[in-house]
Amino acid sequence: MTCPVAVTWTSRDRLNGQRVMYPTSRSMPARSPAARKTDWSTLNPLGGQVRMFSTTSGSIFSSASNYGQLLVSLARLDEGEDSLLSAVRHLRETDAAKVAELCFAIRLTAKMQGHDEERWERQFKFLIEQGFERCTWSCDRMLAQAEKVLPPDELEYAKALALAFLDESKVAALERYERWRMLEPLDPIRTERPT
Repeated sequence: MTCPVAVTWTSRDRLNGQRVMYPTSRSMPARSPAARKTDWSTLNPLGGQVRMFSTTSGSIFSSASNYGQLLVSLARLDEGEDSLLSAVRHLRETDAAKVAELCFAIRLTAKMQGHDEERWERQFKFLIEQGFERCTWSCDRMLAQAEKVLPPDELEYAKALALAFLDESKVAALERYERWRMLEPLDPIRTERPT
């Protein structure tokens, strides 16, 4: 078991006028798998994923969520899932968009690995139905990894979920999927967290 640590960041670049932040090797406990296997010198901005390390992501929740998404986009699924689940353990957010983003990322990562994704999909549906202010976000690199392992129908569904996250007018399109219609929403805030 690892103890929570303070996340430290270093700034090396500017992109579109915004400072891009990178985690330092002290950002994660030395005993964690991600810290042991990460070559910290190779982290570079990745197109739409750059906002992950912006100066606005100050909480452990946001940092773990964003770092997990980065790892998934690099096909480091086990490490990515660990980081995403760590974000769930630190969930104190009331920002539904951030929580929906996390639920989508865990659901996609679980599906890519053949793990049960229903809990995360149910939580995502709860947040979609509650509604939230849409934000700029790119999951293109995660979906590119998913394209390598998911069958076409699963990839199509994942893309439909992503579109619904990004654009409220796309939510109605989810009704054409029977699994979405049959899915019971689950409140992520009132749900027991994984340990």
